[in-house]
Amino acid sequence: GNGEGGDDRRRKDLSAPDQFIEDLLNSFYPPPPPPTNVEEWEYVPPPLPTPKSVRFKHKYYPEPVLCKIFGRESGVIGTMPMWQLEVEVTATSAGNHLLLVSDARGNLRYLSGDMASLLGAQDKLNSLIAQGGYKLPSSTAFGLPLSIAIMSGTTAQQQSEAAALAANSFKLFDFMPFPWNAFHSRWTREITSDAVLKGASTKSCRSGKDPSEGPVMTMVDKKGKVIPMRVSVMTRDEGGEMLHLVRASKALLEDGLSMLRLKLSLTETGYVQSIIDGGQEDLFGFPAESLLGQPIWACVELGLEPHLQQRAFAAMIRKSMQTSETSWPVAVLPPDVRNSIANSISDPHLAENLIATRRKPAVMQLEVTTLSEVDNSFAIVANLWTSHMLSGVLEIDMKEGKIRRIMEQELRPAHLIFGYTSSKLVGKSLNQILDVSAHPALKDAPSKDLSPAQVASLLLEGRLGVVRSKGAMKSSNTGRDGGASSG
Repeated sequence: GNGEGGDDRRRKDLSAPDQFIEDLLNSFYPPPPPPTNVEEWEYVPPPLPTPKSVRFKHKYYPEPVLCKIFGRESGVIGTMPMWQLEVEVTATSAGNHLLLVSDARGNLRYLSGDMASLLGAQDKLNSLIAQGGYKLPSSTAFGLPLSIAIMSGTTAQQQSEAAALAANSFKLFDFMPFPWNAFHSRWTREITSDAVLKGASTKSCRSGKDPSEGPVMTMVDKKGKVIPMRVSVMTRDEGGEMLHLVRASKALLEDGLSMLRLKLSLTETGYVQSIIDGGQEDLFGFPAESLLGQPIWACVELGLEPHLQQRAFAAMIRKSMQTSETSWPVAVLPPDVRNSIANSISDPHLAENLIATRRKPAVMQLEVTTLSEVDNSFAIVANLWTSHMLSGVLEIDMKEGKIRRIMEQELRPAHLIFGYTSSKLVGKSLNQILDVSAHPALKDAPSKDLSPAQVASLLLEGRLGVVRSKGAMKSSNTGRDGGASSG
């Protein structure tokens, strides 16, 4: 208000930060009484007190940054004691404080100290800041902008050089592997808000999950070394400018695979003896531990009569020993669900319909490793990949219409989608993995006998989707998690 009371309240609000600092200093220990004779008084700094925990608001990060403040007197000016405050980001906050901010063109607006160190860009940031005549600590923890290098007190030439260096520094795409760096150079301009990507895939960086729970993806440091990370991206308006906030946490490739498959250790007769990687509990709708002591076909339907299951399993073992990466499309059911439904519902047709709702399509691989050549013992590991989470990125030779290489195979095993081993998938023409003649886009075409190069052109034009190929799995993945890149 304009009255006296309003002015008092305004003055109180403005003085709050100063009062906070005063209270903080007094919390370390009360200020010493002023000396009676300043010239004869010898200052002896007290020992370092116990640090205080304080949460700082970050400019970009949504959660406050937990820090420790160490305070001690460092001297006096006249009768006024001088304080030295040291702020340290706690291990809890520092471990999760991997943050990168870019504008729509991919220019970096902020890079946290931890992220810069992980990407090998810490030296670059320090030299950038030094160009402006101001040196920051190694960890810029509170969202200080890169433009802080352009400081008052420097010459016009220094400011110009600092601005030019900032404009030519790293971009977001420099820390992405191919082909994602090329894709994101367009996507960063197209995406103007988080609302555009509502309902994004759980494997998308815009799934809305916390960085500690987000999908595992890969970035690269400035030397090209691949770094697995859990990534969560959001977009927001900052003063009329769209900024992309990339939050991340460290991860392992195995963390990403846990979102895709169960990994089980089997006996030679096909019984589950241990859980190597239980994956996520909702991967197939039951906990992996429920399989212990049961045959693998208790949850995997092989499409055979019960008395033939073990014989089929033995044949699959032999095939896997002959050709690694061999895979089979299967259906996975929670163990004992078939018996439970059959015992509770007398109508066999209704029971079968209910059982069908519990089935989840999957791909099974068997890894067979020889343990001893003396007694011919071997270890068997079963990988059950959930089909709806599989994705792949293929580099296509557009002139030949052939697959040149499989991208990010560690996290995106594309060969499982098409039913080939990875070595056999490379070099295949698109006609061999796509059933072109059955595609609706070509139903009125005078001739459906297309060359591989023509198929590649249709893919590039967006007129052709991935459909079922003979002996392969159907892929419904038409989003950004999978695709083809031309070369």
